[in-house]
Amino acid sequence: MSWGQLPDGVPVLELVSAKDRKRIASSCRWREFESEASILEAGGEDTDVHFIAKGSVRIVSYSPSGRFVAFAALGPGDFFGELAALDNQPRSATVLAQTAVTIASVPADEFLHAVTHNPSAAAFVMRRLAGIVRSADQRIIDLSFLSASQRVGLELLKMSEPDPEVEGGWRIDPLPTQNSLAATLGVTRETVARIFGKLQETSIIERRSGSVLRINNRHHLERLAVTDIGEGTQVLQWETKG
Repeated sequence: MSWGQLPDGVPVLELVSAKDRKRIASSCRWREFESEASILEAGGEDTDVHFIAKGSVRIVSYSPSGRFVAFAALGPGDFFGELAALDNQPRSATVLAQTAVTIASVPADEFLHAVTHNPSAAAFVMRRLAGIVRSADQRIIDLSFLSASQRVGLELLKMSEPDPEVEGGWRIDPLPTQNSLAATLGVTRETVARIFGKLQETSIIERRSGSVLRINNRHHLERLAVTDIGEGTQVLQWETKG
């Protein structure tokens, strides 16, 4: 990729006029990052908006102790960095390459011009920001009211899909690493490992070859996910503190 070219398959750019697409393309700067490389740092002063052409990234925030919480994972067609472009404030989070990734970076003023001159693109960005707010609200609720075991159970349910090899079965493929799940759910990796151990002991879940996790008893997992273990109601004799 080079200057003067736009990434393919970016929904928000498809809502921009041909004239403005050409204008954005002329300012695009293409870059490549290796897996785990830092693309943006929280507190950074730059305001470019970045479009993902290939690979995936994760949005994270670090605590003073060095632990991090993952807010989202983004892939081809997504973009990030729009908050700093909109309010001209320092970066609110760190962005890490989850895989090898190729991005096209656009200056904030070009992004803002495209959004303000194309109502459909502006509406797209507003819906995206609304989704971020809703997701953050749900994260706050989960962290405030759900136990670690409930959060793990609910996350497994959200990620699961019907198993094509087992009638009525469910599975997760690929299963994220325990470190990744811990960062997403705001717990330690050791906590995730203990919960997985309990679920496997009771045959609710089963690790298969590669990165496949099979859910043998989805109904039981659903009951565990909505059970407030801290209130003393235990469907199974398992309890883990995050």
